[in-house]
Amino acid sequence: KYNLGNVTLSVLLDRVVGLIGLILLVIITLPVLLSAINGLVGIWSLIIFAVMFMGGIVIFFTMDQITVRFLHWKIIRLIHSLAKHGRRILLSIRPGILLIIMSFIIHSFSIVSMLILSHGMGLEIELTSLIAVVPLATLLATIPVSIAGWGVREGAMVVGLGYQGVSSEYALALSVMYGILMLFVSLPGALVWLKSGHPTDCQIDTVCQTEHSRI
Repeated sequence: KYNLGNVTLSVLLDRVVGLIGLILLVIITLPVLLSAINGLVGIWSLIIFAVMFMGGIVIFFTMDQITVRFLHWKIIRLIHSLAKHGRRILLSIRPGILLIIMSFIIHSFSIVSMLILSHGMGLEIELTSLIAVVPLATLLATIPVSIAGWGVREGAMVVGLGYQGVSSEYALALSVMYGILMLFVSLPGALVWLKSGHPTDCQIDTVCQTEHSRI
């Protein structure tokens, strides 16, 4: 049997930790991108964008202090539990810091994947160009305005690599091929999930109700 409440919190926390690792990677690689951008508008846009994402993460992990009065709503109980458990985990050395480091490393692999893929396509794109653009394009793709980031990632790659002197056609082709590659490597996990069956006898707010009873 699965505890759907625990599963839901685990998946959401995994996404949040991944987002934090990605934001750190963007901040570290931001100077490389800023050095290639001419104009204060573009520079300040990137800086404000990074600050907004970090501010959003901080606000998210303090939501349990803000939503105490509204715990009679199921969605609020979920947010409350997510913020509380997430802050407790991420402020610890183990597993918090280790999870963020692992997330940082995993997102760094996307740069290496893009580099290998570009060489396989015969594109002469330097590593520094991909370091500057790929993390930011991946972060933009997490914004829920499209399906799995398709279109957003491609637009960011075209604009970002354009500042690095890469033509829009090559940048678009590289991003599309990367997206297709991600779909293929996800198939084994999807097959395992389909064969594992579906949870039964679960209550989606089990953990949330437990947390509510403790308050």
